[in-house]
Amino acid sequence: AEKPIAPTGKKMDGVTPLDPEEKIFGALGYIGILALLPLLARRESEFCQHHGRQGLVIAIILIFLWFIGSASDTLWTLVLVLQLAASVGGFILAYKGDWFKIPGIYDLSLKLKLEPKKKSATPAATTPEPQTDSTEKPTDQTDSAQPENANPAESNEPAEPQN
Repeated sequence: AEKPIAPTGKKMDGVTPLDPEEKIFGALGYIGILALLPLLARRESEFCQHHGRQGLVIAIILIFLWFIGSASDTLWTLVLVLQLAASVGGFILAYKGDWFKIPGIYDLSLKLKLEPKKKSATPAATTPEPQTDSTEKPTDQTDSAQPENANPAESNEPAEPQN
């Protein structure tokens, strides 16, 4: 038996509990095109990304099977039963907080190049302010009378008379 990704109801660290919203978005991942919701709305959640990717692969396969199934009533019925089983089963297990892997589907879902959004720290915390040496002349020219690129000939204001 394959080891689960994380314990039921916990985040990848195995300790932090999933919040209820994550479970809902993960469950929505198994309802057809709604698989895009966890992928786009909860990009920072590994749980939602996991279930959204698996649900998207299932949705793509089922769309393909819908076209093939339209050739006969028996195939059509089989596709409907398969879709219902995948949607209901995936929805219930994700809503419980399970990190289950659907054989074959999970491997395909890993090939989707959807990177979770990384939580970024505040810019001040990641980019330290440059150190200024007290002997350096400040580059701020607020004390000069004219702006740096000011040319009196190009100005719309009349030139001051020179004595």
